Amino acid sequence: MTVVAIVPAKNREDSVAATVRALGALGSVDRVLVVDDGSMDGTGAAAQGAGAHVLRLARNVGKGGAVAAGVAAAPDADVFLLIDADVGVDASLADRLLEPVLAGDADLVIGVLPPAGRRGGFGNVRRFARWGIRRGSGYEASAPLSGQRAVRAELLRDLHGAGRFGLEVAMTIDAVRRGARVREIEVAMEHRHTGRSAAGFRHRGAQGVDIARALWPRLVSRRARRIGLAGIVLVGLFGSYVTGSAAIPSSVPPAGGASKVIVFGIPHVGLDDVTPEVMPNLYRLSERGTFGMVTTRTGGNSTSAAGYATIGAGDRVAAKSASGSAYGRSEIVEGDPASAVVARRTGAAPRGAVLVPTMPSVLRYAGSHLNSKPGALGNALHRAHLTTAVVANSDTVNEDGTVARAAPAALALTTSSGSVDFGAVGHDLLQAAPADPFGVSVSPARFEAAVRQAVRTSDVVIVDPGETERANAYQSSATKSDAASARDAALTRTDRILGQVAARLPAHTMLLVVGVSGPSGGASLAPLVASGAGTVPGRFESPSTRRSDLVTLTDLAPTILDALGVEIPKPMIGQALRYAHGKPDRASMQAQDDLVQHRDSVYTTALDTFVGVQIALYLVALVVLFRRDTPEVVQRLFRGSLLTVAAWPIATFMLRAIPALYELGGGTHLLVWLLAAGLAWLAMRWRSFPLDPLLVVSTLGVGVLCLDMALGGPLQVSSLLGYTPTAAARFVGMGNSAFAVLAAGAVIACVALVARSDRPRDAWWLAAAVALAAVVADGAPWLGSDVGGILSLVPVLAIVLYLLGGRQLSVRVVALVAGAAALVLGVAVGFEALRAPDQRTHLGRFFLGGEGSSAWSTISRKWSTNIRVLTGSTWSWLIPLIVVFLLAVLVVGRGWLRVVPKGSPERIGLVGLLLLALLGWVVNDSGPVVAALVLVYTGPYVALLFLAGGPVAPELREPSAGHAATAVSP
Repeated sequence: MTVVAIVPAKNREDSVAATVRALGALGSVDRVLVVDDGSMDGTGAAAQGAGAHVLRLARNVGKGGAVAAGVAAAPDADVFLLIDADVGVDASLADRLLEPVLAGDADLVIGVLPPAGRRGGFGNVRRFARWGIRRGSGYEASAPLSGQRAVRAELLRDLHGAGRFGLEVAMTIDAVRRGARVREIEVAMEHRHTGRSAAGFRHRGAQGVDIARALWPRLVSRRARRIGLAGIVLVGLFGSYVTGSAAIPSSVPPAGGASKVIVFGIPHVGLDDVTPEVMPNLYRLSERGTFGMVTTRTGGNSTSAAGYATIGAGDRVAAKSASGSAYGRSEIVEGDPASAVVARRTGAAPRGAVLVPTMPSVLRYAGSHLNSKPGALGNALHRAHLTTAVVANSDTVNEDGTVARAAPAALALTTSSGSVDFGAVGHDLLQAAPADPFGVSVSPARFEAAVRQAVRTSDVVIVDPGETERANAYQSSATKSDAASARDAALTRTDRILGQVAARLPAHTMLLVVGVSGPSGGASLAPLVASGAGTVPGRFESPSTRRSDLVTLTDLAPTILDALGVEIPKPMIGQALRYAHGKPDRASMQAQDDLVQHRDSVYTTALDTFVGVQIALYLVALVVLFRRDTPEVVQRLFRGSLLTVAAWPIATFMLRAIPALYELGGGTHLLVWLLAAGLAWLAMRWRSFPLDPLLVVSTLGVGVLCLDMALGGPLQVSSLLGYTPTAAARFVGMGNSAFAVLAAGAVIACVALVARSDRPRDAWWLAAAVALAAVVADGAPWLGSDVGGILSLVPVLAIVLYLLGGRQLSVRVVALVAGAAALVLGVAVGFEALRAPDQRTHLGRFFLGGEGSSAWSTISRKWSTNIRVLTGSTWSWLIPLIVVFLLAVLVVGRGWLRVVPKGSPERIGLVGLLLLALLGWVVNDSGPVVAALVLVYTGPYVALLFLAGGPVAPELREPSAGHAATAVSP
């Protein structure tokens, strides 16, 4: 019989030669084969010099994989002798293990070595292995982990699922189950012990994990495994529903009963201005009434005119500052009374006392594909036979001394024809004030008189003294300190007028005080206070945002109409506010506002750096990948860089778990990179299969985002790749960037799980569970509520899983996949139909009514946004860059045939990622973001396979003789 001694060795330059020489001296051993398991030292050369055949593996695959590679490289062997490389001269005692096998008295002989004592651990792993062998085969092993063995060749050739340190346990169980005769013999061999150091405990921890992996398919039947997996999935679904639903704030509808609504607008005010020192009257109202924060995001620039126009439209619209001019109907404009100018421009005779001649241009500039346009609130009130009024003046003085007329508040209540029923917007509301901006300020007496008159005659009145608007315009003409003083004085005067207006309101009146724009002038968070009829003291809850205390400007028009019992036009995208009892958490709101500002301040730099690093990385990649003499250390550094880039997106979400870290400015950006590098370093500890490090990163991303969705998505809000109230249309669920990270990670995880497994059928079911988790996290109404995600992720994962199952695509299958996506979307919509209308997400409102005048209008708006963002985003730079890299590797480097050969799981994964990038761009409104982020994972996916020399042959998936570069004879 031919006896081959297999010595798996990694970084054993110090002892492998002695081991080889001792084995070579045994007359019963025909050949010594050292499997150099990705060593970084001279192990292979030392073994070869001692007389061994050397099989070099390009990467470390672990003990089980190395032994299996040696078995595959010795097809002539009848008996294998397995000896650890650190046994040294004691390997000469191995003939005691061979004798019973060669004599036909045993099929597997295990060497029982002397006790390790304190040189080893505490024996927990050994007891676990002994229990597993007893449970799996009934055999009571004395040395369950001994690697010194003699075994008949057929027992090793048929061994599967024995990766790394699971080899010995798997071998023993399978041998006993096959009826093999197993003996244990004491031998006085010694080998290196890891002791009770940190490295030793780490080694035994990895050993325990590998043993558990080997025991799992041997102790649990395939049916039980699938039932257990299904149970875990069901428990996860139920748990996600419970936790996701619990994250939705509870609230009550308004009490109703308001006969009038007064809206007091304050531009350029922040949450930190609502204090007893700065604005005592507003603070008292917020203490007695309902307090929250409003996002001042509009459809374009964040001017006061845009804010008021957005309120009047019930939709996010754009407006120029000059659009906010309003006049009394008899005031002269362009040489004619304002009424004649409006009639000429609109083609209809105006009826109101206050007119907005610019209304036609306001409508044109508001934006395309709008659901609801400026004037919608005024039109709805008129249809209900209710009257409107505006008292406002934000006039300033031009450099030539002429007066610049402004009363943007009129845009909130004007009809689409530019008419407000009553009010006052003239210069007579002002008084001379040389110390104030532009030498004027509002006259408290005249302004209050105008407000009282408007309240008597009208059902809805909007008020804006204009003081903060003038102070903001004054900044460009003053020093920083003078501008700050002017702003403080303007807030004080505005608050004094607010107190007087609030004190004289009649009964059954609702008062809404709204910050129309933030203090910085850009989109930010501003205060919102409600008191009086229909309100509940406490906090706001917005069905639009489904976030505690957070309201949108588009919610105000529906709130006004609902308070007066007027039907809310369906095209309005906002919803009537609800209320929650309990004292508002001012500190939490201020922290959210601070987080928004910190995030916005670092976002552009972070994104530019992320893209810039990849540009440099892929330029280097073309050198690293195509040079045959690139040192291993350079290749490892390159792998680490690729994984750091792949880990960067999920690192941004993980860092968000500690909001204070976003306050560090540039330090925040640095921490993201450090965290990503740390994740990459940990991922590189797994390297049995080329995609293992990327599998770790991808699985981590999927896990973090699924958990985040189950907890209500706290990591999404104002993280670098999440959504921020000042920029995104989404306030809850799965954002586009997070979807791309989740979807790409799910595709890679599904492919890598199947590709690396020697039990592909079991791995397929695990991959299906991962896919289901990703789809539920992204698309379930109580979690991600992502329509575009369902329409892209479901078909991609369905195709990937179908192909991984060994089947071929056809037109019929593609049609079924499309139907499956529609079915999943239908289930989600059906679930939404069971909810109350004010509890539905935008998914339910879109399909079941309440959002948008038509589906086509919403789709057109989203597609228009998609095209517009595509041409003006930094993300756009990544797409051609990575595409060129992929073409270089797959076409020029012939990787399409070698790295991702036809029919391989690796090619299925690549096709799935590219399809996901395309579909993700088509069905989402984020421009290039989804496609670019998917390609961020596609580049490392292909590069790691290319560096490893292509995928492992399926029959040698863990063993991988295909990774041997050379087999050298002595």
